[in-house]
Amino acid sequence: MEKKKVYSVNIFASVALFFGVIGLLLSFLPLRMFALIPAGIAIYFTIIAYVLSRVFKTNKRYVFTVLGISILSIAIASITESVTTNVVVEDKVFQEKLNESSKGIDSALIEAFEDAGIMQDTSVDNSIKDSISKPVLEEEFEEQTIEDIEF
Repeated sequence: MEKKKVYSVNIFASVALFFGVIGLLLSFLPLRMFALIPAGIAIYFTIIAYVLSRVFKTNKRYVFTVLGISILSIAIASITESVTTNVVVEDKVFQEKLNESSKGIDSALIEAFEDAGIMQDTSVDNSIKDSISKPVLEEEFEEQTIEDIEF
């Protein structure tokens, strides 16, 4: 009867260890929040193994080791998810700041040319002023360069 008691505790603890290790491995992958699912299952089985070990008065070291692995996987997944930043959002913010700063640079460049007397009120200078003040999209640039080339 004693072997069955130990086996039942070890079976639940082993199942918990399996899910705990899977959770630990998943916590290092980019989709680390999925590690919470097997780690939660591991904690559930660990609780069952702990209750059985208390009822049958068996050794609890294996159960606590498995519980530590499960908690470690949850901690790693949670901490790394909260520390890492969203690169896409940062790229959009950077692009918006870049567009805003380029408008300011263009107007400052036009003012500097006008102050230096380089740009005067001629039609050629106005076209230069318009091309400087308005950013050209890549598609427009490609269309302009293709139209300029004649076969």
